[in-house]
Amino acid sequence: MLDRIDHVASDILLPASAIAIALLVGWAWSSIPARRAAGLGESAGGTIWHWWMRIVVPLAIAIVMIRGLR
Repeated sequence: MLDRIDHVASDILLPASAIAIALLVGWAWSSIPARRAAGLGESAGGTIWHWWMRIVVPLAIAIVMIRGLR
């Protein structure tokens, strides 16, 4: 019973919440306030970071999550 709960919490809920946070930061939160909150300001690195949060980070977490469930 506890093994099943641990599996759901660590292998499904944690990656799913990380994907949700990345998508919220990338798509729902406007670019400049999100970059300022991350301490990146209006730099070129902040622009790259914001696009990574939109596309690369959710995909990478999803790939790791799917591979971990096998």
